[in-house]
Amino acid sequence: DFFKIDAYLLRHSRFDGSLSPVLNRLVFRRHDAVAALLWHTDRKKLILVEQFRPAVYVSGKDGWTIELPAGLLDVKGETPVESMKRELIEETGYRVESLDELFTYHASVGGSTEQLTLFYGEVTDADHVANGGGEDEGEDISVVEWSTEQLVDGLKEGSLSDAKTIIAVQWLMANKL
Repeated sequence: DFFKIDAYLLRHSRFDGSLSPVLNRLVFRRHDAVAALLWHTDRKKLILVEQFRPAVYVSGKDGWTIELPAGLLDVKGETPVESMKRELIEETGYRVESLDELFTYHASVGGSTEQLTLFYGEVTDADHVANGGGEDEGEDISVVEWSTEQLVDGLKEGSLSDAKTIIAVQWLMANKL
């Protein structure tokens, strides 16, 4: 299943030590995910993907996003690192030998179980081994490269609107640039 919504009746401890009243809550269950900051060391650019996102479209935007390459952990037995390496080849065409795990966080603590593990990897032109674009998975993805100036402008102007990408770019600026 792509996702599931469960209804819960629950109580929890309150800060004053008492129990809350019974709460009726919905929880959106979704596979955990992976994403990668993929830095091209020769070009000094971040490898990103552009794709159409229906949820963005129905929220009143044009639907096109610039974001990190990413994917769901939906292949049984596959580790997060294996999943990310596979997704990078599928979406960007780059083979990455080594990925550093940065951190794992909840994508939306208010109602979703999804946790996203963020990785950092570096590539050169020699690592480009496939076309990318997600065609094998029925996806329509364009690979884009952004300089550090474009990343800063994207944050300031709001052209980067994807949370995982914003978090990752801020990490990159604080730790690598």
